Amino acid sequence: MAIRNVLLIDPPYLGRNVHWWDHVGSHMPGLGLPSLAAWLEHRGHRVYIVDGHVERMDVHTPERLLARFRPDLVGITAMTPVVPAALAVARACRRLFPGVPIVLGGAHPTVLPEDVLAHSEVDFVVRGEGEVTLAELVEGSDPATLAGLSWRAVDGIVHNPDRPLLPDLDALPSPAWHLLPLSRYRPGLGTYRKLPAVSLMTARGCPNRCTYCFNLFGHQVRRQTPTRVVEEVRRLRAVHGIRQIQFYDDTFTLRKDWVLELCGRFAREVPDVAWTCYGRVDTVDADMLDSMARAGCHQICFGVESGDPEVLRTVEKHITIDQVRTAVRLAREAGIRPRGTFMIGNQGETPASMQRTIDLALSLDIDVALFSVATPYPGTAFYRWAEAEGRLVTRDWGQYDRNSTTVRLAGADPETVWAFHRAAYRAFYLRPKFVLRYGLQLRHLRHLWDGFRVLAAVGTYRRVGA
Repeated sequence: MAIRNVLLIDPPYLGRNVHWWDHVGSHMPGLGLPSLAAWLEHRGHRVYIVDGHVERMDVHTPERLLARFRPDLVGITAMTPVVPAALAVARACRRLFPGVPIVLGGAHPTVLPEDVLAHSEVDFVVRGEGEVTLAELVEGSDPATLAGLSWRAVDGIVHNPDRPLLPDLDALPSPAWHLLPLSRYRPGLGTYRKLPAVSLMTARGCPNRCTYCFNLFGHQVRRQTPTRVVEEVRRLRAVHGIRQIQFYDDTFTLRKDWVLELCGRFAREVPDVAWTCYGRVDTVDADMLDSMARAGCHQICFGVESGDPEVLRTVEKHITIDQVRTAVRLAREAGIRPRGTFMIGNQGETPASMQRTIDLALSLDIDVALFSVATPYPGTAFYRWAEAEGRLVTRDWGQYDRNSTTVRLAGADPETVWAFHRAAYRAFYLRPKFVLRYGLQLRHLRHLWDGFRVLAAVGTYRRVGA
């Protein structure tokens, strides 16, 4: 088998409506490319990763960053809002590396492979989990034989059958952190206690079926063992000096027995590493949260999404407002700082329901609230509904950025949705209570600067073009 040089690119998002939260300058490494790179390196190939965001790549002149490489294959990852940038980078790669195969992967190409392959600069789409499919493609296997691959044949686009999901995540090699500029990554406002930090995923898949979410890894949850997770964190601490972990599992708190075992190991073996995670309000209790706090967890993010019970039912969130209040209270009592995510403009929304979401966020004892404009991403039930009902405002994927109104609701026009989105941020972050609490929790001078920039951004928040 010949050793191949593989260039993997995470393109920047350079759309017109960059979310105001990005003004604080936080950015964490994506998890897909380091995993793909590790799999390829394990098989003997040379791999390079370019993080377009950290490198401040301009999609109009990516040659500045890419011309130094001589790849045998280029792989580009793309979520929906970065598709325009990903295609621009692909065109640049075609100019720089004529004859070199160009592959796109990630959530958007998985859902709409035909649309992506309609662009001549893209040769292949790897759907779903990419490690095995990409490696076989790199090693010269006949595309017609590769499960999980869509590709352009002589007589048209071909979609091969799906590839079965990897059954054992412990079999994956450690992500190729050495290929990333780890010192240049930093978590968002109020989400870290220590630096340097890195993101990790211990599981793939989510059993829930919320209408606004597309799960690239399916609904069956596959999880690394606590032993493997602890080994990874210890390696990050020893080799890269990492002192903060941001766990990006869809629902870290899904299995109590797994959480308790992992926390016991953390408390004994990596007590100086701080960490955060995402949880569901209906999967936590006092015992679990106390164990997490003792093991170094200092913040948990709950997906609240709406303060209106009817909207929660419509989007199939399957939680109650009482569960939200209880989970936030228990986290605070355990010494873990709770934060919440909320959506404005979901299916079934009205001005009254959006106001109830704002009111709930203000009433909860949370440190950070993230409000997004509900976005009908391809592959979701929300998108299928909006498309079938003729309610999509645009298919300009660059506007699918959680800050633009891309769907026209029966109960609220796009201007009203955006006005409530802006009002939510101003109501939450311009309160004296938030400013005082944030000031009392400052641990780094950088936190002070981040806080100043957030308040300035919220105070001047305007819709692009307004």
